[in-house]
Amino acid sequence: MPGLFADPAALAAAGPAELENLLTDVDWTSFVPARDLPPLRARLTALERDHGVTQAHRLATNRIRVRGTMLSRPYGHRSKFTALALSPSGNHLATGDWGEGASGTAQVWEVATGRCVNVLKWIDGGVGWDGYARTMQWSADGLHLGMAFRTNAVGV
Repeated sequence: MPGLFADPAALAAAGPAELENLLTDVDWTSFVPARDLPPLRARLTALERDHGVTQAHRLATNRIRVRGTMLSRPYGHRSKFTALALSPSGNHLATGDWGEGASGTAQVWEVATGRCVNVLKWIDGGVGWDGYARTMQWSADGLHLGMAFRTNAVGV
């Protein structure tokens, strides 16, 4: 396993400018999503709450994207997302698209690693509706995923 990505204490204590400097100077080749993404996400979430989206957020997003550990279209979505929902535990993200033609795709992602863990292809009429929120929702226990599809149908 690669060496330590960033000092956890420095990461937890850094303000917006300090975090941007820390993220500029760290060795991103040692970034291990399962180990390093949760504390980085926690710090960025706290900073966003207090300062809004900062340059540190943009830098982290760019570096994570370059490392290939971010959700991206080549993993199965054939068009832009039209639906998404975070599981109650925060461990999984469901995404849906209208697809091309008459069928869409729903995918479930492991948030900590950015890994796709389930794909439902060929959903008749696509998933969600462009510009509308909450067209995909998890059950309270996180075991079921409901979604709007085919423009005016709902299923689990």
